[in-house]
Amino acid sequence: MNTNDQNQADPQVPLREDQLERQCRDKAGHLYDRLEYRRTVVLSPEGAVVQKVWIPDFYYHCCHSTERKRGGCCGEDGCFNVSCEECFRRCASCNVGLCLLHAHQVDLTDCAITVCAHCRGAMRRRRFWRRFWSAALSPFYSLNETQK
Repeated sequence: MNTNDQNQADPQVPLREDQLERQCRDKAGHLYDRLEYRRTVVLSPEGAVVQKVWIPDFYYHCCHSTERKRGGCCGEDGCFNVSCEECFRRCASCNVGLCLLHAHQVDLTDCAITVCAHCRGAMRRRRFWRRFWSAALSPFYSLNETQK
């Protein structure tokens, strides 16, 4: 008995099976695989090719179900990700909406803030130039002398 005869006799044995799984994190931070898409191709007892496609419930970009309240759309150029209310962030500097992919945490002395890529770059440049000019002018000018 060849494989075609076996597949015709047992319609549950797939000829081809494709599935797409997304790796997500639960609230505790543990990784798990979530089925995004599954397709099987089987032969029916009559010899016809049958294709079955499973598409689960819709999810936001942050891997949470759309049953949760919508937070907003990411404002970065070319990003159209929509996040739930819990995962949606706003830039602390320019107030643009951010998804988890484009939200950058910047640690300050007393707290951490969320900023977009543009504001993060501006903060880094500002810090670089402040340190550069402080080091370059330190032989001629000292902040401690002016405060006395």
